[in-house]
Amino acid sequence: IGWAWDSARNKFWMIPGYQSDASSYCPGVAMTMGKMATFNPNTAVWTDEQTRNMSLGAGEGKSFMNYNSVTDKFYRLTGAITREIYDPKTDSWSMKNFNTPNAQVGWEYSALDVAGQVIYVISWVDGHLYRYNIGLDTLTDLGAVPASALPLRVNSQYPVWDSINNVLLWPRITTFGYEDGNPDSQRITLYVYHPNTATWQIDAMYAPDGYSVRGNSAVFDPLQNVLMVMGQRSLAPNGKLFLYRY
Repeated sequence: IGWAWDSARNKFWMIPGYQSDASSYCPGVAMTMGKMATFNPNTAVWTDEQTRNMSLGAGEGKSFMNYNSVTDKFYRLTGAITREIYDPKTDSWSMKNFNTPNAQVGWEYSALDVAGQVIYVISWVDGHLYRYNIGLDTLTDLGAVPASALPLRVNSQYPVWDSINNVLLWPRITTFGYEDGNPDSQRITLYVYHPNTATWQIDAMYAPDGYSVRGNSAVFDPLQNVLMVMGQRSLAPNGKLFLYRY
């Protein structure tokens, strides 16, 4: 689903995409499938946004979403490749299809560079990195990711923008789950993309305290200047939260 912090209204937005029945996992929480919800962390109150327009918001293969504080809008890149924008001020959606049939990004993270006003996303089908320019409303194919990262698996791309060092951090894992039965299927290799030189770097992430770095959720914290990685569906969970400073 789309889950994003709205710094203008000081609340989180949950914008539906691919969802399971909430009653199976959140008993007693009255939220409607396929509808927007907001969460106020100051009051710990959920609001079921029943009146919100979901003409584009829900559906298979639609997940990650970014809130852009400059434009005060939400952005999602999905499918092959479609741009969806939600404007909370007017409660309206807009959509644009870039017709890139060899790409598929509906399940993947996208990384917002607020200062540069661009969004990065990695297609698991063709293994290419794409950059969406918010101001120009254009999509650029930046070419293939390093060959050592291939092949890619669906629902396993987690690019994160490092706003301190102005690089794209990609904690690359083999797969979101462990369908191959390999306990190391979520062992991370960190790839770093430098937009100023259009080059990739493979960072030698060592094993802190002897643990393999694993996880399937990532976020960059600019206050601490760290990439945080946590969560895993692994045959050998280690229960660790990993912090990395570039």
